[in-house]
Amino acid sequence: MGTIIIVLFCVGYLFIALEHSVGINKTATALVTGVLCWTVYILFNDPHIVTHQLLEQLGEISSILFFLMGAMTIVELIDSHDGFEIINRAITTKNEKTLLWIVSLITFFLSAIGDVTTTMLWIGGQISSSSIIIHLFLPSLFSLLVPLIIVTLLMTKGSQAQAKDNTGVVKGPLSFEQKLIFFSGLAVLLLVPVFKTITHLPPFMGMLLGLGLLWILTELIHRNKVEEERQKFSVIQALEHMDVPSVLFFLGILLAVGVLQNTSQLTRLAGTLNNTFESEKIIVTIIGIVSAIVDNVPIVAAAIAMYSLDVYPLDHSFWHLLAFCAGTGGSLLIIGSAAGIAAMGLEKISFGWYLKNISWLAVIGYLAGIAVFIIQESFILR
Repeated sequence: MGTIIIVLFCVGYLFIALEHSVGINKTATALVTGVLCWTVYILFNDPHIVTHQLLEQLGEISSILFFLMGAMTIVELIDSHDGFEIINRAITTKNEKTLLWIVSLITFFLSAIGDVTTTMLWIGGQISSSSIIIHLFLPSLFSLLVPLIIVTLLMTKGSQAQAKDNTGVVKGPLSFEQKLIFFSGLAVLLLVPVFKTITHLPPFMGMLLGLGLLWILTELIHRNKVEEERQKFSVIQALEHMDVPSVLFFLGILLAVGVLQNTSQLTRLAGTLNNTFESEKIIVTIIGIVSAIVDNVPIVAAAIAMYSLDVYPLDHSFWHLLAFCAGTGGSLLIIGSAAGIAAMGLEKISFGWYLKNISWLAVIGYLAGIAVFIIQESFILR
């Protein structure tokens, strides 16, 4: 049974990694893999026990999915109100070096909101919001600054950025509604950790509360508009534009990983890794590198299942480093992150160009962040 499940998982994983080559969406593969793994598991075991385990697994999975759905809907709602135009309007420079630094710093802070792998660790009880900020802010900052400084030094002095041709497009002043929804949405996302700390309820409860409050706010500010105009800015419209395939992908992958956890396959793998590599930091560094080739969500899910809180308790350095490596390791290759895939589609960046021009910078940033983390843990935050 165990061998069949492992083969199914590996074949599914291979199809996910080769999504663009085989032409099959990774969400479809993940769902089929997850269900088939549970099917094999229940056929070889007591159905009552397996059903109970499945329901427990669904409880853990749903907390992650509801959190992500809430966050994605809020972001879509801000976008439907053109809220991100506030950031766009604030950037006026045409100097390439200045523009690079501004955009890099803005994305540095915005990317911390709703990061999937860190969210999984937070919801799973491996990290706390305050501790992850304290332990990973400097490593993350250095992983940005080191390659950013290198690129700045390599850029031509005084070069100007070429703006997109917006001839004929007249932009009016930012509306009150744009500002209200943008800042309210950001506030809701940032206050979720505060809600969890005060109430001790799961994070998805805070996210759903925030979505509900934002929903009420949009209903109130658009209540006097005609129905067609109201629908354009409604949460219902935002839900229709939400990235449902990504949510279903997480569901399928987490179901498959759940089978490996319940059959103790991941526990055996953890033992093998510990025997092969004596240092936990080497193990996590390798996990981060692997996340550049395959999706980091199943990798983090597997790591959570492999190492219990009895081995590495809340806010152990293992979890902090895992959050960093899984979050940044995907950028080593353009196919290793959602942002990279989006860039391939929007800006037509090729795999080869990225590998030649960006990957080496990403490796330097990745290793710089790990080095800062080790120094920090050894001498500052002991």
